[in-house]
Amino acid sequence: MGSYSCCILSDPLVFQSKLASFIISSRLPRSSATKLLKLLKSVDSLECLKSLPIDSRTLLSTPRSGLVDITNIGGGKYIHFGISHGLLHVLKNVASVQNLHVLELWFNIDGLPVDKKGKSFWPILCSFLFEFKLKNPFIVGAYFGKKKPYSVEEYLQPFVEELNHLLAHGLTVDGISLNIKINGIIADAPARAFIKQIKGHSGYFACEKCTEESDYLSGSISFPEGTAQLRTDESFVLRLNEEHHVGVSPLLEISGLGLVSCIPLDYMHLC
Repeated sequence: MGSYSCCILSDPLVFQSKLASFIISSRLPRSSATKLLKLLKSVDSLECLKSLPIDSRTLLSTPRSGLVDITNIGGGKYIHFGISHGLLHVLKNVASVQNLHVLELWFNIDGLPVDKKGKSFWPILCSFLFEFKLKNPFIVGAYFGKKKPYSVEEYLQPFVEELNHLLAHGLTVDGISLNIKINGIIADAPARAFIKQIKGHSGYFACEKCTEESDYLSGSISFPEGTAQLRTDESFVLRLNEEHHVGVSPLLEISGLGLVSCIPLDYMHLC
């Protein structure tokens, strides 16, 4: 390798030919090729070039192993990036962390179709209130599979466990202890039915705010009476309207999260 490099460097025409071949074979954009040429021309010492590593991963400090583990769960694979990891990454660019006392978190859970064969992607996103505005969301975890996750327990377990730990112990940023509060979870009707383990929005007793049975009128689900008893966080936990539930939601394990009061409706499936 050493003698080959010396041969190239000792003959400018050979070196330029090799460099041109590299640019063409790599399909390097013209603007990037020009930047590379300017960088090479700025080198005034051969030692600078000799000291370069032979592997791009070394130059870019790419980790040799993944930062997160991929877990096989029913229906596909899940990656948990972490709430703490995302918060610390966002907060490192916030100058006034010392003025924060409580981080009020919002989460979003949704399922997205990937192709026509039914494969789906289910990310868990997080944002928090800062100076009366929501910060750009970051990803907490993600599922990918042939269909939606078979088990809501497997899908949400890492999220629930980490969130409960943060709610109990808070988060330390640059030596400053911050309390964590969950404001709510935002999801559309199909996703809410899955994570809350309740009837879908087109089923009987599907209303998430009251116990009215509902009727089908002109091909649509409706709630004509409007006099039914309102649901509460307590009535949800006690399953007082058993027909509303299809299973037990792992979200019930999250301290301070009301599955009626803290998970708002979405207008798309109400109109």
